[in-house]
Amino acid sequence: KIGEYSRTSALLILFFLLYNVSEFSRQLVYRHIAFPYALKNSLRGQPVRPAIERFFESDEISDHLSQDNVPGSILAANSTVVAELERKGVLSQSQQRLLEDRLSLLTDAQGGCERIKRTVFPYDYRFYTTAFVNIFSCVVPFALVDEAKWLTVPWTVFVSFALSAIDHLAKAIENPFENRPNDTPMSSICTVIERDLRQMLGEDNIPDHVVAQNGYLL
Repeated sequence: KIGEYSRTSALLILFFLLYNVSEFSRQLVYRHIAFPYALKNSLRGQPVRPAIERFFESDEISDHLSQDNVPGSILAANSTVVAELERKGVLSQSQQRLLEDRLSLLTDAQGGCERIKRTVFPYDYRFYTTAFVNIFSCVVPFALVDEAKWLTVPWTVFVSFALSAIDHLAKAIENPFENRPNDTPMSSICTVIERDLRQMLGEDNIPDHVVAQNGYLL
């Protein structure tokens, strides 16, 4: 959704400003490029500055980095600019509302990601789930031996493996923002958004697609 909302916002900005790609409109779009990068590094617990400093002047990036919520600060900056454009008569009230709605959707998407990140499964849930899987795997052969005979061993291995795999998978997807091979490929998503928005601006310095490493996109 973040990619969809960012593209729509950039299109609306360029359309409302009559596709006049000035430094002013470029900076509005650059904030939409910087936002997913800032969110990515924030969710991964990585420094935000290296990911977004190329999109801002030194004064503005210092302002953003001084805030606890850097992605939110970037969106707030665009919201302030949009409100100022409406006051100056550059945008109509309906145009301002459309842009503000997109910014609100991006804020909601950020909140959803942060809720997933901060939702902690109790230790007891993990412990007892794994314990029950192990106990069940030990009991299965006794339940099957009279009926399954020699098939008891392969059936026990299969059932134990299936349950253990499900248990492991549940633990692996508890937090999809840890930059592990099976996690959400946020770096790839951010690069796609940057490519799309830079192409809308008619720029030539388009980043290459993120290449899968050992079959995984990060």
